[in-house]
Amino acid sequence: MAENDYVDPICPTCSTTLVLKEQDGAPTWQCATGHGMFVNLASLYEVVQLDEIDVLWKAAQVAGPGPRMCPITGTPMRQVTISVDADEEFDNTAGTAIAGAPGTVTLDVSLDTNGVWLDDGELQQISLLAKDQHTNPVQRLRGMFGRK
Repeated sequence: MAENDYVDPICPTCSTTLVLKEQDGAPTWQCATGHGMFVNLASLYEVVQLDEIDVLWKAAQVAGPGPRMCPITGTPMRQVTISVDADEEFDNTAGTAIAGAPGTVTLDVSLDTNGVWLDDGELQQISLLAKDQHTNPVQRLRGMFGRK
């Protein structure tokens, strides 16, 4: 295959071809069988607290290769576990922790493509990192990523 040939992205869980969807200008590659979605870093900046993204990206830069392959490049993604503390109500404003926060979430990060693979359940978990806790973060993320 030539260097510039396009290859359809595949799900790192089931190897089916991912479907490109766009919601509110945010492109996502979604598994048609419901295993998850691949989102770019710019999309995460729209819905996740900046300090949480900073922690995720710094951890990914020093983490070793994980077991999953990037849907776009086929190279190993970095597996990173971050705390989910939901401690902010608005960007960088101290708030109180939300009861029932899951504690940690493990995400697969592609440094090659600046993307993050979100397993189906991880969408619910990272919603606690949403910028504005006064809106429904799950609905906000699902809307951005074309999920009901």
